[in-house]
Amino acid sequence: MKKRHLRTKSLRFSMIMLSFVLLFALVPWQGDASAVGKGSLIVSSVYEDSARKTVSISVEASSVEDMASGQLELRYDPQVGYARSVEAGSAVSGSISTVNYEAAKDGIIKFAWISTEELSSDGELLNLEFYTTHEKGVKATDLELVATQVFDEDGEEIKVALEDGYVKPFDGKIEVAEEVVGDKTWTVTFSTPMLSSSITNQSVYILNESRRNLVKADLSLSNDGTVLTVTPDEELGRYFDYSLIVSENVRSMTNTRLKQAVKVPFTVK
Repeated sequence: MKKRHLRTKSLRFSMIMLSFVLLFALVPWQGDASAVGKGSLIVSSVYEDSARKTVSISVEASSVEDMASGQLELRYDPQVGYARSVEAGSAVSGSISTVNYEAAKDGIIKFAWISTEELSSDGELLNLEFYTTHEKGVKATDLELVATQVFDEDGEEIKVALEDGYVKPFDGKIEVAEEVVGDKTWTVTFSTPMLSSSITNQSVYILNESRRNLVKADLSLSNDGTVLTVTPDEELGRYFDYSLIVSENVRSMTNTRLKQAVKVPFTVK
């Protein structure tokens, strides 16, 4: 067993299980704190260093009970890139929806949906393919939700938290690369209880670096909120390069975000 350190806490690796402790800096979450616990709309975040790359971005609903309709506007810096394609997600299937991305190259996407019955409280509202251009050397942009509202079947507004995303080069801590078995499971041990709604496949994920696609994984948070188990849905391919990434969007119960993201590169032997 090897021992390493991540912000003064031990990082232990074994042939079957990887555990590491993440400490939180006092970085307040920028969402609507009064809406915490009433559901969230979350924009995914993507790390991309290069221009002329296409990355997938989504806007997801998380624990938004009684949702039937809504509208949102997504904004970003068009110098970084633009949305090449946009489509409604699985959470609003069966509803009437409309997407306006005529101003995509100006950094604006608009989306609205309405249903005569309650929709899923969790899932993707909107999916888009974002093409990076890095005009004038600009490589980072926030993906900001504005003019966003959600309503129930009676037309009453549901107050939700809004969590913005970003597209930017990776600027967090990179651990030493490891060689692992294909059915490896990771255990992430946090130094403080975590907010379960912040643990999503957008904030904690496995990236196939060789193919630049995400690997579906099951995320299970312990009852006390301090231990997260990450289990790939299928055995990982041999000789491919991967990374386990824990982004800054992971938050504690006090809405404190990680000061920096953590990337653990690994190769399947």
